[in-house]
Amino acid sequence: MILNPWRTSPSRPIGGAWLLLVLLLCGCRAGVPLQVDGAYQPLPPGGLDFGTYNQSPKPRLGCLPYPGPLTLFAVADPSHLGHHAYDTPTGESEQDRGIIYTCRGGFVDIAHVRKTVDLCKYTAVRLEMALRNDWTALQFKLLEPSVYVIQLEYPPFWPHLAPAEKQALVHELSIRMAQRLAMVMMTWHELLTWFDYRSVVFISERPSAFTWDDTGAHAFGLWVAGRALHDANGDWNQAVTDALDRGLQELAAVPPEQTLVAVNQVEGLWWSGSEPLKRDIDMGWDGRPIEPWLVRDLPFSKDAIPWRYELPRLDDVLGRNCRSLFHIAITPNVMETDKIRAVIPGQPAFIDVDAHLPVILDHIRQCEGEAALRPY
Repeated sequence: MILNPWRTSPSRPIGGAWLLLVLLLCGCRAGVPLQVDGAYQPLPPGGLDFGTYNQSPKPRLGCLPYPGPLTLFAVADPSHLGHHAYDTPTGESEQDRGIIYTCRGGFVDIAHVRKTVDLCKYTAVRLEMALRNDWTALQFKLLEPSVYVIQLEYPPFWPHLAPAEKQALVHELSIRMAQRLAMVMMTWHELLTWFDYRSVVFISERPSAFTWDDTGAHAFGLWVAGRALHDANGDWNQAVTDALDRGLQELAAVPPEQTLVAVNQVEGLWWSGSEPLKRDIDMGWDGRPIEPWLVRDLPFSKDAIPWRYELPRLDDVLGRNCRSLFHIAITPNVMETDKIRAVIPGQPAFIDVDAHLPVILDHIRQCEGEAALRPY
């Protein structure tokens, strides 16, 4: 059981990089118990069993969006992505990594898309169970050591909901909350690597932090997940496969040879050698749409209009205002914790996503400089 950071101070950081390396080598995908100290968490009949989704999403290997030593660069073909697999493949093998350029969504890292999508499923089934049973808190941990604690503060109308309305509201809320939480989790990973957190202690992942293929991939992944989570057929892998294919068509994804043209078009402007020259530090948390970066003057993508992604809102969910329901705190549990806390006034014991995450992102923007934060 992890102590609730809303009530207590976190323990001192542990050797997070070594721990994660061990977890990766051992293939361990166990998280933490959902229970939070001091929370109301009655167990549902039959206990806690999420079936296929008992384990967190499998690790996926991303890549930097340009070639070079240690960038692991690869391109993916949007017409041959195979069948999505949360865990064990059930059909045609999936293409689980590579960069795709889309005329309306810019560069997307397919590994980040799939990971974002499956994080939405993993968290949605737990959030729906918690809301159905009126839990006041629950927590998550992925392969990285950080723990995400969710506090649920129910609005006054909650005890008076009719059973049918509560069931529909809980289902829709679980989807929207999962999408918002997944964006936090993916952004936190980028933030950790910017502060030089390392999965493998002798390999820096800092060049990969907040590259332009990641932000768009996360936003696109939320969009794909939203469609798949609303799919009533019950087959998650098939729903994701269909939603991903349709989504890439709507974004006008291009074949691999044209992705390479787009990559080369921004050499010297967005990247040079093995280093990124630009960072896309956005997550849409302030309500403004996320607008992906498009490459100018591509012969196959003239006058393309960028897609505008918006995080799902909680102030109107099936006609109910649930904005105050959902709060996220992060206990970092990494060796870089003190560096992260130092940029927040008062150096708080834990990271309140609403209050502190924007401050940390602003610090990163200031360090990068204005020119590095826009495509042109």
